[in-house]
Amino acid sequence: MEAALSPIIEGLRPVPPVALIPLVIVWFGIGDTGKIFLTSLACFMVMVVNTVVSARNVNPVYIQAAKSLGASESKIYLTVVLPAIVPELLSGFRIGIALAFAITVAAEFMGAEYGIGYLIMQASRTLNTEVVLIGTLIIGLEAFFIERMLKICSDHITRWTEK
Repeated sequence: MEAALSPIIEGLRPVPPVALIPLVIVWFGIGDTGKIFLTSLACFMVMVVNTVVSARNVNPVYIQAAKSLGASESKIYLTVVLPAIVPELLSGFRIGIALAFAITVAAEFMGAEYGIGYLIMQASRTLNTEVVLIGTLIIGLEAFFIERMLKICSDHITRWTEK
């Protein structure tokens, strides 16, 4: 599967999602569908790379130990590989959330009819500094609180790991 998908992913990964905004507007129009597509694409790329690297970094001793105890490939994946990569996957998810905010706001700057990014863009065109600052503050606070909630959940989910 890696041999088939890796060239496609590695070909698309270096393209900044923000550079795709005009194309997405043409394909999906101005609305939520394009923003969701761009945000999903950006987060998908982060998570794919993070997952592949995490899986490759699983200590082979653990896999060999499971094999020597008679574990099947699926059992090894579920009981060794998956638990070993969960902390790194959650870190990638946290990076993806931050990226999702950035891409969504950028998409709203370029082509949207509503949203905080759109509001900030409109306010900057009319030199309404207060609205620009309040909009930026709201985005920052949203991102901060989502990040904190995700960190708390992540710490709870991975409480068995060494800190």
